Amino acid sequence: MINIGGGRETDYLGFEDFVPDPDEDPGMPRWEVNGRRLTASLKDGSVSDICFRSTPMDTWMRNVEMPRICATGCRLTFASNHRTVEKLLSYFTTLGPILAYVPIGGENKPDNVAWWSWALHVVVVQMLLHRRE
Repeated sequence: MINIGGGRETDYLGFEDFVPDPDEDPGMPRWEVNGRRLTASLKDGSVSDICFRSTPMDTWMRNVEMPRICATGCRLTFASNHRTVEKLLSYFTTLGPILAYVPIGGENKPDNVAWWSWALHVVVVQMLLHRRE
């Protein structure tokens, strides 16, 4: 179970923090590695659960690394702002069934902002169609 770009916020669930290898992913700045392990060290098809929390999911991660490291049936949990999730929803449906889509929070928003745009939007997908064998 891995957390991409994590800062130990999912340790209590058993996730380990990883980041893409800057030598492979042109969107990953070297200075952001910050001592975290690289996804390049993971074996093909070895990831059962992958989490992105307020972390970008760039084209390289979607098209190269996730198909390589995620096992068939891997559970993807993606949490970000409303706009980011909406932009990625059609991609998520290409991976497999969406198990959940839930906005969390939003109660402490400014008065002139809709609660759903202030909330953290969480999508959980059962990844069945992503592997490139």
